[in-house]
Order: sequence, then C-alpha cells, then structure tokens
Amino acid sequence: PNAEMPTKLDTGITVVGKGAYIPANVHIGRNVLISADVSEEAFGQTLEAPDGASVHRDGIHLPPEPEPAPSAAEDPAFKEAAA
Repeated sequence: PNAEMPTKLDTGITVVGKGAYIPANVHIGRNVLISADVSEEAFGQTLEAPDGASVHRDGIHLPPEPEPAPSAAEDPAFKEAAA
C-alpha cells in the first residue's frame, strides 16, 4: 500500500494528478500517488517511483522499509509448537 494513503491506495492502482509531468523512461510502480502539477524536477535523477511511493513537488517520498519477518527460531509461536 501507499505510505500516505494505505486504505485508499492498496489495490495496485496508481493515481496521477492533473497536469503532472512524468519524464520519459521513469518506471512508476503500483500504489503510487503523483500529485497534481508535479514537474520533471520532482523526480530528480531517479528513474523509478517504487511501489507505495508518493511524488510531490519537493521530490519522491519512499515508503518505509518493511520490518523483516522473525526467523523460525525467534518466533514464539514456533517455540511453543516445538515444545
């Protein structure tokens, strides 16, 4: 899902605001929000707006990195099942 609008942009759709300019060869991921009237400068040297990112006039805002899943040895449910 999109970091800023997780309940609205979570099905894979990407929203591009009116008047937004997306430079050639930029890859736009899923669940991306691109604000209205965004210019080429908002993308900087980046050729990607990854899944869940938002692009505003001040640049690309990346979603937070997901926390790694615990390993089986660290998972309390696994320890209980093994006991």
